[in-house]
Amino acid sequence: MKFSQGILCLAFLFACLMPKAQADTDDNFTYKQETNIVIVSIIFSAISFFGSSFIVGTYLRHPELRSFVFQLVVWISASDIMFSIGNAIGNPPDGSGACYTQAVFIQFFGLSSAFWTCAIAFTVDRVYLKGHQVGDAIQLKKILHFTVWGVSTLLTILPATTGNYGPSTGWCWIDVTHNKEAGTAWRFICFYIPLWGAAIYNLVVYYNVNKALEEAIQAGWHQIR
Repeated sequence: MKFSQGILCLAFLFACLMPKAQADTDDNFTYKQETNIVIVSIIFSAISFFGSSFIVGTYLRHPELRSFVFQLVVWISASDIMFSIGNAIGNPPDGSGACYTQAVFIQFFGLSSAFWTCAIAFTVDRVYLKGHQVGDAIQLKKILHFTVWGVSTLLTILPATTGNYGPSTGWCWIDVTHNKEAGTAWRFICFYIPLWGAAIYNLVVYYNVNKALEEAIQAGWHQIR
């Protein structure tokens, strides 16, 4: 109880110290509404930050836990930490360095976090469903890093080519007000489609895992009988 209260107090203090929300003139939210969005975003970012930091801290403190699978979880947590820091910047003014930094952090680490979940699903598929050894998956570690960070970098650079990083109602991300057509396209191409693709891939893999487990359980019951 005291730990959760401490997190909320730190989050509230962080929110008070962050730049105040700057109400955009081209959206339908009032200054008060945007301020509430910022506060809620910072509170949940603080919770995510502390939870992910606990996982990374556990990994660093206990060498015996540093397995390949746990490393993948740690990279998700590291991405979530940086994503939370980006969200915690608040709602900085358009054109500021803080706004651009926040937009890049949200885009890059939001994507990398989703892609690392795919890396875990890929490992589960390769080891459990296709019968490869864990050692074989470990050999793919460099490829996974190159793929996750490389694709995330590419999809982060693309919106910058048309200057579409800016205010996005309560925070800075891919702006759809100054260059609406390009901004909307980048949101789908560089974030929504990859995000939903990652979600669908994960669902398919874990559906197949669940199906394989059910078949194994049924086979075990038949052998017992």
